[in-house]
Amino acid sequence: MSPRKHLGWYVLAACTCAIILVPILSIVLNAWIQHDTPLSEFFSHSNLLVLGMNTIVLMSAVGLITGVLGSLSAWVTTFYTFPSSRLLDGLLLMPLAVPSYVMAFVYLGLIDDTGMPWLIYGIRSPLGVACVLSLSLYPYVYFIVKSALKTQGPRVFEAAQVLGLRPFQAFLKVSLPMAVPWIVGGILLVAMEVLGNFGAVSLFNYDTLTTGVYKAWFGFFSFSSALKLALLILALAFLLVGFQMLSERRKKFTALGTAPLSQRPITGIKKWMAIGFCWGLVALSFVLPVAQLSVWASESVGLGTTPQYIELLMNSLTLAVGGTIAVCVGCVCLCFANRWCGLPGTSLFKRSATLGYALPGTVLAVGLFSAISFMAHSSWISMGLTSSCIGLIWGYTCRFMVLAINPIDGALKRLPSRYEEASTILGIKGISQIIRIHFPIMRWGFVVAGVLVFVDIMRELPMTLMMRPFGWDTLSVRVFEMTSEGEWVRAALPALMLILLGLLPACFLVKVSRYES
Repeated sequence: MSPRKHLGWYVLAACTCAIILVPILSIVLNAWIQHDTPLSEFFSHSNLLVLGMNTIVLMSAVGLITGVLGSLSAWVTTFYTFPSSRLLDGLLLMPLAVPSYVMAFVYLGLIDDTGMPWLIYGIRSPLGVACVLSLSLYPYVYFIVKSALKTQGPRVFEAAQVLGLRPFQAFLKVSLPMAVPWIVGGILLVAMEVLGNFGAVSLFNYDTLTTGVYKAWFGFFSFSSALKLALLILALAFLLVGFQMLSERRKKFTALGTAPLSQRPITGIKKWMAIGFCWGLVALSFVLPVAQLSVWASESVGLGTTPQYIELLMNSLTLAVGGTIAVCVGCVCLCFANRWCGLPGTSLFKRSATLGYALPGTVLAVGLFSAISFMAHSSWISMGLTSSCIGLIWGYTCRFMVLAINPIDGALKRLPSRYEEASTILGIKGISQIIRIHFPIMRWGFVVAGVLVFVDIMRELPMTLMMRPFGWDTLSVRVFEMTSEGEWVRAALPALMLILLGLLPACFLVKVSRYES
């Protein structure tokens, strides 16, 4: 098919990419244009050095802890079989369903109730913040490393045994070095999540660059300082993306045979150590939070607040459905333009559209507001974006586009081009071809994309908190507001609703993991 026939798709892809890049570019431009705060005053009043050091320390600590927890749990469940090992294989991914700010307020509530000063001080220390965040984020490393270990094949370990290495020695000297690029990739992904975390660190009163943006804007009413902090976070985020791209280049291997990786049974003290480690991790990261939330939720039902939460749920669903539709439409424009157009730039459009996921919600909110400020001469446009959900959906589209691109583009690449050629001969083209040909065949790719985007929008906190229309509260906002006031019981029911929705992608990852094995 001639690329010129699909010039319209090229224009749509370019417009979609521009819409996503506008907030990022506006941060850079406005940070240089705003001169109302001198640089020396900005550095002194914003405690930039403290915020930066806190952020780096937290990222390093969480990266180290999640790297250890994720790698060890992946190694145990991949190479060994023991009682309940198959069940644990899925349960170790379940903490993905628990938002980090929910995990934070559960442990804060539990430990505050103990009344032990040393325990309360410990949970509110930098190490305590890192441990709680690690319980929520280690599944990222676990899933990535487990997938890497499965690709190594049994021949490598047979060769290690011939050389006289024991199983644990083979893991340290053979498996672990081969999996290092995947471990580094998982840790970098966790570091990006920590960089963008707002709810959990706010509950712990642990100031980072992300909370600094929020306080500079809403606390000190200094949009200029918020822009400068956002620019610094933007640079740090792109630095992490660069490191991640370097780690991706090292992910090369040569398969020695096609036999599946065999698991070995373990007995004795090693068996109980494996069971204790895995079940202890699941209990701390999933069972305990859900159980405590269930107890608090049963108490909150008696307070007569259920109708309030139904309204919050409807607001959350409205935003999630609108954002999911916008993201999927933009993804269709990017993916099909890349497939149908032979013009330069289509692949770059698709790659550039994924940059938003590396940025914290607070940074994107600042970028969107700075972009809207350029439209101040058109007051009706500015009013329409700031006083409605349109601006917020715009932000969701920028941040979560990558979640839709991966499954939809993957399904599209597996679709033979002969289907399109045959339908074109029959007179089915353009949108009609997507609806009648592509969608029925690629429906699971669209379903997966929609579920992932929908759930992440439901859980999104900082962007929703900063950009929502006046009086438009959601489940995540209510959880944050209640926990900020120490109302653990009232926050439990909306938190449980968020966890139940988060179980959808977690269960899907479990299914994918078992299918690949």
